[in-house]
Amino acid sequence: MLKRLDQLIAILVEPRTAGNIGAVARAMKTMGLSRLRLVSPVPYQQGEARWLAHGSTDILDQAQSFTTLAEAVHDVDFIVAASGREGEKRGPTLTPEEVAPRLLRHLETHSAAILFGREDNGLTNDEIAISHAVIKIPAATRYPSLNLAQAAMVIFYEIYIATQSVPPSKNVEKAESTFFEPLIQRVAVAMENAGFQSRVTPATFRTSLRRALERSNLSANDIKTIHKALDLLSPRK
Repeated sequence: MLKRLDQLIAILVEPRTAGNIGAVARAMKTMGLSRLRLVSPVPYQQGEARWLAHGSTDILDQAQSFTTLAEAVHDVDFIVAASGREGEKRGPTLTPEEVAPRLLRHLETHSAAILFGREDNGLTNDEIAISHAVIKIPAATRYPSLNLAQAAMVIFYEIYIATQSVPPSKNVEKAESTFFEPLIQRVAVAMENAGFQSRVTPATFRTSLRRALERSNLSANDIKTIHKALDLLSPRK
């Protein structure tokens, strides 16, 4: 199970404090993670970052930097976003404990990443929209909130704990992310043809539909079965 954590990617979006980058690296090392990606980070290879990464500077040395988030997730199949805020456009949230087993299952056959936002403003709605699940850490008070490194440590801890109790799943061919797009297109068109009108924009509705399908943990055969059912309603050309 711990080997799966080697494949889990932590992505920091525009971190503005070098110390936080170092502290996140230390949290990663402590809980068995090793892959760190940074989107437009502040300089972090010297000073405070390395001091706070005590014993974890190898993660800093191997960290990958990207100019945009799209580049950082280009090869990631399953994305979880950490957010301290809630809202209709952000979709439902899950606790770290709820997300951890799903992440581990996904890591058996696919790549996965956790997104962390800026220290002051977190992740934007557009950045949240590319994720398949959203984590929110329960807290007794709204303020003061956890800082970036503290939030990362809580999430990494729950994932590590889950490695002690989640058994490997049976050999099921999990559906890749590319399987979902044709299905989302067909479902959206079928609903529109049936007279369905969304209260939100078509793009927002499809984002919600994508999240619902991804959360369902469908297998490749499940996707094929749904396509067969849709064929009865609207045969593919």
